[in-house]
Amino acid sequence: MVLLFLAALLALSDFGHAQKDTMLQFPEETTIQVGHNATLHCNFSTSISTFSIIWYQQHLNQSPQFLLLLAALYRKVQVL
Repeated sequence: MVLLFLAALLALSDFGHAQKDTMLQFPEETTIQVGHNATLHCNFSTSISTFSIIWYQQHLNQSPQFLLLLAALYRKVQVL
C-alpha cells in the first residue's frame, strides 16, 4: 500500500480578503494500493476575481510533486 497526501493551496492576489475566503478538501488524506486511483474533492469560495489553486501529491517519505494549477484572472479560469 502507498499512503498519498494531496494538498490544495489557494493563492490570493489580495490578502486583505483572506478572512472571507474558504477552502475545504475532503478527504484530507487517503491510503490506496499501488496502481489504483484516488479521488479527492475541493470546495472553495472567494470574494476576489484573481486566484490560483495548486494541487500537490506527496508519497510517504518523498517530496511533494506538482499535479495541477488552476488559475483564474478576473474569473477566467485556466488549467495548467
